[in-house]
Amino acid sequence: MPPNLQTIGNKTFYSCTALETLTLPSTLTKIGYQSFYNCSSLKSLTVPASVKEIGEEAFSGCTSLTMKVTSGSAAQSYCKRNRIAFEAVN
Repeated sequence: MPPNLQTIGNKTFYSCTALETLTLPSTLTKIGYQSFYNCSSLKSLTVPASVKEIGEEAFSGCTSLTMKVTSGSAAQSYCKRNRIAFEAVN
């Protein structure tokens, strides 16, 4: 992933079953609609505090996923609202 990436577009990794772990860059601000939809092998995703917007169904079907998020971040709120397992870090 480019180190200066700001947006992950809609359906970018849609049904990508080869993806298992990913750390998103600190420049990222938006994760689009269904960006990681049905990435059933995705187990760990680190989302920086810089992410302020996460689209609908961005992680639907990611049944093995635990997200690593910053306490109090938009990503943590998203996880709580959508019942996604997460680990909050400071």
